[in-house]
Amino acid sequence: MKRKSNLPLGTSAKFTDTQILAIAYEVLIKQVDPILLTLQEEYGVVREEFAITALDGTYRLPERCISGTITQALILDTNGDPFPLTRIGPSESWRYEGPSARAATPGAFTLEGDTIRLLPVPTASGLTLRLRYRLRPSTLVLTTACGLVTSVVGQVVNATVGTGTFGASPTVDVVRAKPPSGLLVQQQATTYLAGAFTFGAGVDLTGITAGDYVCAYDTTCIVPLPERFIMLFVDLATAQLQEEWGKRDDAMVTRAGVDTYLTRLQTAQSNRVGAQPTLVIQRGGALRGGFGFRRRF
Repeated sequence: MKRKSNLPLGTSAKFTDTQILAIAYEVLIKQVDPILLTLQEEYGVVREEFAITALDGTYRLPERCISGTITQALILDTNGDPFPLTRIGPSESWRYEGPSARAATPGAFTLEGDTIRLLPVPTASGLTLRLRYRLRPSTLVLTTACGLVTSVVGQVVNATVGTGTFGASPTVDVVRAKPPSGLLVQQQATTYLAGAFTFGAGVDLTGITAGDYVCAYDTTCIVPLPERFIMLFVDLATAQLQEEWGKRDDAMVTRAGVDTYLTRLQTAQSNRVGAQPTLVIQRGGALRGGFGFRRRF
């Protein structure tokens, strides 16, 4: 952004690095991430599971669930087998409420504000709610605010920490440095001492390698975008930087160069699975669904 904007640096700079990152994050949220959403190719989609308490049917949506939107809700039974929940509109949800409207396993859900309500209220124990949703892009920070991974030994991630401050029990994310970038570990509590982050026994660390970053929860020093979108993001952020600096003519020129690239990019990224074969389903096969057994996804 500094190089492309051709703006003064050093003591003549109008914005600090932190302020430039704030400008970039605004562009990421307002301009680039919505483009990914329109492609409908599951960019940024994650899954998260919640233990269900018997006789409790209301659960808060994950705070990083962008705009409180989910793409799928499933129930996992005590064997871990999943089955989908049907969304019920607010005008019909009352039919599944009240002490008499209870079932061992819920079969539907409704959304109310920042919560999901399971219908009917489950009476069984040992169930799990699995949600799939688009993850809100994490706040951009400098690499010095994070820990550069040097090695992983058992449940300990060793990292070289810059100027960032981690307490004794930080909640962290681990982000992948190489494309396709993304979260390797999401929102996990750790204990921290002298560059060593110790995770709980159940946390999977197998994907972490030297060069990745440990970041404070909901922050990242790696732009959370597919590789081809990085230059689009840089150009749009540069144009915004130029405009806020007062160089509106330069900003118009920068944005003009984005249009052609954006059209080609949307075409190139509109199908993430190339040459996908036609799915042939037998008339009486299990994938067809139908009477006599439960469909699973």
